[in-house]
Amino acid sequence: MIETRRRSLRPGDASGGAPRPCLDTARLPRGFAVLVAVLFLACGTASSPGPERETLAGVEFTHHETEIRGVTWHHVEAGRGEPILFVHGLPESWFSWHHQLEDLSRDHRVVAVDRKGCGRSDKEDGDYRVATVADELLELADVIGLDRFTLVSHDWGTLVADEVASRRPERVVRYVRMQVPVQLIEARHFPQFRLFTDPVIAESVLGDAARFVDGLYGRVGVPDQPFRNTVQQLPGAELDRITAEFARPGSARATYYYFRDNPADFAAWPARKTAQTARMTMPVLLLQADSDRNQPLYYFDGATAFFPDARLEIVADSGHFSHVEQPDAVSTVIRRFLAETSQGR
Repeated sequence: MIETRRRSLRPGDASGGAPRPCLDTARLPRGFAVLVAVLFLACGTASSPGPERETLAGVEFTHHETEIRGVTWHHVEAGRGEPILFVHGLPESWFSWHHQLEDLSRDHRVVAVDRKGCGRSDKEDGDYRVATVADELLELADVIGLDRFTLVSHDWGTLVADEVASRRPERVVRYVRMQVPVQLIEARHFPQFRLFTDPVIAESVLGDAARFVDGLYGRVGVPDQPFRNTVQQLPGAELDRITAEFARPGSARATYYYFRDNPADFAAWPARKTAQTARMTMPVLLLQADSDRNQPLYYFDGATAFFPDARLEIVADSGHFSHVEQPDAVSTVIRRFLAETSQGR
């Protein structure tokens, strides 16, 4: 049996079970027991810490930690209603979805994870194959009560989400699949799969979180931006938070684990993806940026034909990180997709 343990679930319920009384009154004389029960009525919850809370744009998020197979996964939640599960890419965390979480939490239960090895989740060495991470993500969904859910993913999160959607399609109501090729892929666009399988290079490049994030997203006034893959300039405070989450100890080494355990096999990619996408029986939205320099739009010509039910939408004036570059546009497209696919589900 696999042990799971959830922490900071609800105020006064840090252990994940019902609040326990401070004193066992069952052994006391009846009259005295009633008096003691009255005096200690609130002590079962008063001493138990509630979850950490954070407010962004007027929306309150709660932070939670859940242990899956001995690995602590961190996630945040907000809102109520039909659940949506968000899985981020590199070099990101739950925070990179905060615009969509703020919007969609008005009428949905939104849950955004820190993938194993990222943000506040554990970063110890282990099995970082995307199939294993997908299994752990599904177990996390079980523990936090997500039986069926809409899945939204980006970049490395999409590699994990493809495993979830193809292996457990009955659990995924609909799937928003962002920034990963479907069939066509060229090694020249993905040099990181060669570079970051070397732990020395990986930690050298990724270990300086500020330089890596600034170079990838493009910060005003920073001249060294060799990997920039954005069109829009992000607010400095947003980049600071993305940097802070990626700078948590162990992040660079854990990123290397992903590249180590998932070596690129570009020749086998089309057949593997064909097998996966054929099993994705839910409605799928392929949501791609128009100016991702490593994923040109010709990659997606005819891509919807590989799914039972898919559509393609393009986010204009955006690089790889469209959910933070064009947050309103991305949220609007997701909302429209939710509405269009809601009947009969």
